[in-house]
Amino acid sequence: MGSHVLRNISVLALGSVFLGACAQMQPSQTATPQQNAFVGATCAKVMRLDPGEAEYEGCVSDLSDVVVAQLQYAREIRAYRTCGESGLKRHTAEFSRCVLKQEDDQQAARPNGSGTALQFNVADVKSADDNPRDYYTANFDLRRRREEYACAQTGLEPGSEAFATCANNLDVDLFNIAHPQG
Repeated sequence: MGSHVLRNISVLALGSVFLGACAQMQPSQTATPQQNAFVGATCAKVMRLDPGEAEYEGCVSDLSDVVVAQLQYAREIRAYRTCGESGLKRHTAEFSRCVLKQEDDQQAARPNGSGTALQFNVADVKSADDNPRDYYTANFDLRRRREEYACAQTGLEPGSEAFATCANNLDVDLFNIAHPQG
């Protein structure tokens, strides 16, 4: 197999790891206060949810998981790249240990993702639309589009599986909060 094929397989494998992390988040790290403020602003400005409401808290929880997973994914990509560039052969114990060591070193050097390309700044959070309706009075299409914009705000790429998972999780979780099974 050519190196570009192996690289594509690696990216797909790492993408599935990222999706798994989003779907069932058991984070080893938590979001920083700056990241939490970013997520809160996204839920308020983009989704038009009010702080203190259960749906707002659900949105914050979902998007915080995405932010933490994004940072972990970035750490994994850097670790795989570093170990691959060092000449170690993939699918060996040495390569696997190198990846884990690189991840540990990155976590120790940059807890909570400081210094990564992923920056979560409250000032960058913009409303998804000019419609004055809040989340509860908006129609389905507008709510769905706001969910997509909220996921895009975290840096997920539209059209990716991680993006679709994020938007679907927001939709399902907010619906379940608004319509509890009784």
